[in-house]
Amino acid sequence: MVEVLFVDVVIRMVLATAIGAIIGFERELHGVSPGFRAHALVCLGAAIFTLASLQFTAIDPNATLPGATAGIVTGIGFLGAGAIFSDKKGFHKGFTTASNIWVVAAIGMVIGIGQIAMSLVAAALVLAILGLGKVLEIRFVKKKRVFS
Repeated sequence: MVEVLFVDVVIRMVLATAIGAIIGFERELHGVSPGFRAHALVCLGAAIFTLASLQFTAIDPNATLPGATAGIVTGIGFLGAGAIFSDKKGFHKGFTTASNIWVVAAIGMVIGIGQIAMSLVAAALVLAILGLGKVLEIRFVKKKRVFS
């Protein structure tokens, strides 16, 4: 049985919002949508669902966190799928955006269960991947993308 104190809930929700916003801001800097607000909301939403699941287990021992996890992953999958586009030539766009939404939800979930260090490392890795990936694309691929 897990019960999370109100102060911990607030800290986790604020941290989820901040991390999602920072990652979304990086996307905004590169002119890619969804940006700041969407990423902040996805990360916060995943944290809220996870925190709610933890609270349900305190009330009902039969409630499980894996059920909430499955729901979050499924819902985020639909959001991510909406970010992927195919043009008439069969070129697909939006995989980075879909992946970004997916990983931000995962970060929100680990914040929800209280794994703050894991969330900070994950956020740093996401920002490094996005930043380094853009530099490598510009340096070696040399083609402009509209969507990412």
